[in-house]
Amino acid sequence: MTLFTVPMAAILLLLVAAVFLVPRIRSKSRFPPGPPTLPFIGNLHQMPTSKAFLSYQEWSTTHAASSSGLLGFHLGPSAKLLVLHKWEQVRDLLDLRGAIYSDRPYVPALDYALPPPHDQHAAFTPYGPKWRRQRRTIDEFLRDRNAQLAPIQQAEGTQMVWDLLHHGRDCHDYMLRFSAAVILASVYGERGRDGGPGSWSHRFFDGNERFADLLNSSSDPPPYGVFPWLRWLPAALDPWRGWKERALQLGREKRDLYGSLFNVARDEIRLGQRRDCFVADVLAENELAVLDGKPAYTEDEMITLAGVLLEGGADTTALTFETFSLAMAAHPDVMRRAQEEIDRVYGGEMPQSADAKELPFLMACIFETMRFRPQFPTSIPHATTKDDTYQGYSIPKGTTVMMNVWALHHDPAEYEDPGSFVPERYLRNRFGTRHDHVESGQDDAKPQQGFRRDTWAFGAGRRACPGRRFAENTLLTLTAKALWAFDVVALGQVDLDIRTGFKDALLIAPKECSFEFVVRGEEKRAVIEQEWEKADRFLSRFEVRVGS
Repeated sequence: MTLFTVPMAAILLLLVAAVFLVPRIRSKSRFPPGPPTLPFIGNLHQMPTSKAFLSYQEWSTTHAASSSGLLGFHLGPSAKLLVLHKWEQVRDLLDLRGAIYSDRPYVPALDYALPPPHDQHAAFTPYGPKWRRQRRTIDEFLRDRNAQLAPIQQAEGTQMVWDLLHHGRDCHDYMLRFSAAVILASVYGERGRDGGPGSWSHRFFDGNERFADLLNSSSDPPPYGVFPWLRWLPAALDPWRGWKERALQLGREKRDLYGSLFNVARDEIRLGQRRDCFVADVLAENELAVLDGKPAYTEDEMITLAGVLLEGGADTTALTFETFSLAMAAHPDVMRRAQEEIDRVYGGEMPQSADAKELPFLMACIFETMRFRPQFPTSIPHATTKDDTYQGYSIPKGTTVMMNVWALHHDPAEYEDPGSFVPERYLRNRFGTRHDHVESGQDDAKPQQGFRRDTWAFGAGRRACPGRRFAENTLLTLTAKALWAFDVVALGQVDLDIRTGFKDALLIAPKECSFEFVVRGEEKRAVIEQEWEKADRFLSRFEVRVGS
């Protein structure tokens, strides 16, 4: 699926309008090529509704695209989409021309499904002073609190291992609980001990799943971004009334969830019952701003900013670990090598603060997981703030620009045998590519080689995910603990095929947890129980309640 989908009923309505009202559109500028268009609707009838990144990749290698793989789409009479398939394109546009390519496209669905006001959600805030301030606040927290957040990652990783000891099969919900709990404690100072119905994490993931469903083409999201005049249809003729009601209800529920988390944290911070967390930092920053006569966040802005941090990493961390586990079950030889590395470093002691320098092969397995099956295969699209030209093509202001992360990670010109799970590629050079000379990030023939990334899973340019290091540390800590403690054993045939083994959603994830975690001996079982008692005592500090 894609953020840019239009229900078939709307397409038929617009086709009728095209026949009677509009001649075939001929662009006056030379936009990058794409599939042939139809009058008025452009390429809307061709936009894929299932794993769009695969269709984009296929089109990028045909005559429909430019010789370099640039792929352009016309969405209705004026909207345009540009899809990038080469890392050099990402470097040239998102990195080197960040002042032009750092905006976000207008997605009308967000007006309904996100708590108002919608321009304060940092992931979608238009590029400008407001976004820069939000980004600075998030960056400072993740940088300055890195050392304080590590014990949370370690303790929650231990609880995850304890959960797997007792629930080695059907462990998807426990993975979700873990990833949410790390962020709940870091952002709100709140423990996410339980992931069952009614819990903070369950409410969050339920809302996220419904949000993704609302954007799915099968839910018929309104195409207001392409055809704004459809907003003014009389209620009796509006085919999207039901969708809007569901979206508005979800927006209210998200506002209630984030508001409740924020209010509990704020009340306990004022009583001195909360430890270091993001909410404490942003409240302190706000108080100083008021005293200094500088612009301060409103309460709604602080509530949303904290919620953005929860949204930014909970899903992707859980799904990356789930995919990692699936890959270990499918490749026991790779798992054994990673376990041998972990055992050499930690022996009989459970890993606590895992170090990537001491565990290079395990880190290679994590990078290969993100390359092999990236959780967000199209990333969040960018948009242009003014007209631009590139490779002889005109890119108008307001063009949506999407990096096809899947294609970047499966480019045969860059990766040897990209369809196979081969962690060793990241031991040959830190980018995992065919080219040894990129190890230093420098190349006389390509002076901008330094913008190459070891993974595109966290985006690129000025909008790249600020939580990358936090996410990597969380994953390294968890995977080290898990493989120290368990063998990941396949339950029947493991399906790693992207078309058949993974869900079709905004974030891709395995359809089934076709594996189980089997403890590596009774000695490790005993250590897990002992370490769990320590972790439980540490995490209990996040269970303080107002009035207790």
